[in-house]
Amino acid sequence: MDSLRVENLKVPQGTTYRRAWPMSGSDITTGTFLAQVRSEADSSIVLATLNVTADTLDIGGVETPVALLDIPDDVSATWTFRYGVFDVLFTDSGGVSTRLLGGRFEVSPAVSRA
Repeated sequence: MDSLRVENLKVPQGTTYRRAWPMSGSDITTGTFLAQVRSEADSSIVLATLNVTADTLDIGGVETPVALLDIPDDVSATWTFRYGVFDVLFTDSGGVSTRLLGGRFEVSPAVSRA
């Protein structure tokens, strides 16, 4: 499994947000993902649980496994928090867990309303 990646995310509130992370050389098709946002790493309160799945994308003509984050617009529209930290934990079919990535998480508040 690749080493931990650090990446900060800024998600526009009320919009669909998708992000894919290539996982070259990793078999992520037979495990599960857990991704959460908290105000700080040691907080017991989960601000959001994120949907991350395994997928495959054509990157430069090569089918590459990716961890795909998908946040629907109706989900991000309900968030009242602005800042936090997140990480993505992958557990393979043998029960071995690896923290794939993490960083700061920011929700950019929506201004325009219908």
